[in-house]
Amino acid sequence: MVQGRQIPQQGLAVMYHYIRLELYTSTPNIVPDELTFRQAITHVLIQLFGTTRAHTHIDVLVIGCMQARIPQVQACIRVDKEDKDLVLAALSAYTPIAGGMITGMSVVKDSSFLPDLAADNWGWIHSLNP
Repeated sequence: MVQGRQIPQQGLAVMYHYIRLELYTSTPNIVPDELTFRQAITHVLIQLFGTTRAHTHIDVLVIGCMQARIPQVQACIRVDKEDKDLVLAALSAYTPIAGGMITGMSVVKDSSFLPDLAADNWGWIHSLNP
């Protein structure tokens, strides 16, 4: 309370949605560069939703090879909350580009709160080798 008035409580505004992915590559354990990864996502967005969705804003936060018993290439992206359903649909419908390095991708987890992506395995981000 400030001078007898109650301050209205406001929650955190959710502006972004975070998606953790596992990538399958034509050469095992080789990490695709960010441009190749963006191109693959843009390609499937165009296939599904046309050229108007080709300019969907996607931030690649991290991409690398997770050092585990069986090495995996994983990535984390950030999209606007309004675009999350379109991007998730596109990622699930991904088909490889002829001759492309990324042969498949699957969503491991998605959330509007970034730390949720690591809740099941806190070491995954530290074990990535870009």
